[in-house]
Amino acid sequence: MWGNGGNNGGKPPNWTFTNNGAFSVNQTGGITAHTVNNYAPPERHMNEGFAESLRTNIPKGTKVVVQVTMNDAEAHQFGMEIQRFLIAEGHNINPDEFSQCMWSQPVRGHHLQKDKDGTIQVVIGTR
Repeated sequence: MWGNGGNNGGKPPNWTFTNNGAFSVNQTGGITAHTVNNYAPPERHMNEGFAESLRTNIPKGTKVVVQVTMNDAEAHQFGMEIQRFLIAEGHNINPDEFSQCMWSQPVRGHHLQKDKDGTIQVVIGTR
């Protein structure tokens, strides 16, 4: 105890702090740590490698439908980039037809699916 009658004769204690980690007193929110690591996967974007894969796997003139996971902003953005690329490449895509879908099982990543009528679905799941 410090103050009148304490062991230090009323002087505050001589404290030494070495901060080897996070330190917080009465914190009610926010981030205390020195470094915050966000290990979320990076956002997907069209690149030349992916463009070449689409060129190889989707013949010109094929009807294509882009489907993305509903309420996933990253999947939506990636799907829009793919749709714009495929339209520019001359594929048979209705620019107003862009599907946000709910599936019975989680869909991760992206893949192509061929329908019985030959339509290719570009399916974009979560990262």
